Amino acid sequence: MEGRKKEDWANLLPAISLAANSSIHETIQMSPFFLMFGRSPTIPLDLIHTKTILDPPDSFKSTFPQKAAGHAEKIVRRHAQALEAVQKAWKADIDHLSRSYS
Repeated sequence: MEGRKKEDWANLLPAISLAANSSIHETIQMSPFFLMFGRSPTIPLDLIHTKTILDPPDSFKSTFPQKAAGHAEKIVRRHAQALEAVQKAWKADIDHLSRSYS
């Protein structure tokens, strides 16, 4: 940020927060906003250029909890696999170091 924008950074936080929370994250393959609210955010540009459905159809409402639980299970599984890989790597490093000092 340059000049006057440095002094006005606090006013930019809501826009930055919306941008970060509505962006699809590589790890979870969806936006944090979608995870929290079960829909993508509606921004003023959406209302101007498209006919946005503000209330999702009943079919979506009934399947969302199962889909969200499925995504959560995948995330937990990926994290468990990553943790296991890190633990194995740490153990290998410690074993290597202990052999070096023996």
